[in-house]
Amino acid sequence: MSKFILFFLSLILFFSCEKRDKKINETSIDSTSLEIPPPPNTYSEFPSPQERLEKWVDYYKSKEADFKLENFQKVDTFKVFNQPATAIPSFSSKFDQRYQAFLTYNADSSKYVDIDSYLLRFSDNGKVDYNTDQEIVLVDLNQKKAHRILFYGPSFWVEDAFFKNDSTLMLLENNNDRVPGYQEINLNTMISTAYTYKDTLSFDSKYYSDRVHQILNKNQKIIP
Repeated sequence: MSKFILFFLSLILFFSCEKRDKKINETSIDSTSLEIPPPPNTYSEFPSPQERLEKWVDYYKSKEADFKLENFQKVDTFKVFNQPATAIPSFSSKFDQRYQAFLTYNADSSKYVDIDSYLLRFSDNGKVDYNTDQEIVLVDLNQKKAHRILFYGPSFWVEDAFFKNDSTLMLLENNNDRVPGYQEINLNTMISTAYTYKDTLSFDSKYYSDRVHQILNKNQKIIP
């Protein structure tokens, strides 16, 4: 009889501890109570989407005078699938605020695209190192969800990204073959339409690194 009582008490203790641990774990990962910081007044908000596209085109035109958007050709249409993001979103308490300046928001700041957090690494001496791969992350701040929508290896990369409008995300790209491209992703259907330049260029693009340096220079006070 005494053995039965001890066994019964052990079961009660086990389930009460399990319930307590579950509650602690659920509380520790709950991010719904975190305040979403307002987007800072950084490069990411300026220029406008049209000006941002023109800036990219003007960079290439300064290297090759015949460069223009009319020389891009549609090459593919494909479905973009949401995957768990590796980059830590801004609503997380673990988010590194130094990456805030690199985020590009939509018009009402309810979403942002992050092309830099996975690729860039801040070293202890304050310099920026580059990873070999690049993760493209789309974050919905209202729903507190972060999704990897694309992933690039070292031979392809996104140089800039912005919201063309509320339903369209644009990715400006290049690769080791010196053939620029861009994608227009419909955020309602998650269908991407890809375009590539008709010719191979004669120079290596430094647009991405130039953009990173511009952001760093503009935000020296918040990025030590």
